[in-house]
Amino acid sequence: MQSVPNRDEQVVESIRAQLRASFGTTAASAMEFYADSHIAVANPPEYTRMLLNIFGSGTEHILVAIIAGLAKQFGVKATESTTLEDVIHSLKPKPPRPPA
Repeated sequence: MQSVPNRDEQVVESIRAQLRASFGTTAASAMEFYADSHIAVANPPEYTRMLLNIFGSGTEHILVAIIAGLAKQFGVKATESTTLEDVIHSLKPKPPRPPA
C-alpha cells in the first residue's frame, strides 16, 4: 500500500514539476542539485537567495512560475506581489486555537 505524501512533499513535488515544465527535465535536475526544493518549504527566503545567486535577475521568472503552479495546485490566491514565502506560509497547517 502506497503512502500519501504529506503537504510538504506535495509542495516540493509541485515546485519540481514547475521547474521541469519551465526548463525541461535535465535543467530542472541540475537546478535541484544546486537549490534543493525542500529548502523552499523549510526556508523560502533562503531558497529565493539560492536562486538569485544562480540566476540573478532571471530568478523573478522562475519564482512567478513556481508561485503560479502552487497557487493553481493548492487553490491559493496569488497576486503580482505574492512572494514564495507568502504561498508556503499559507500552505502550512494553522496551530489549533486554545479553548475559550
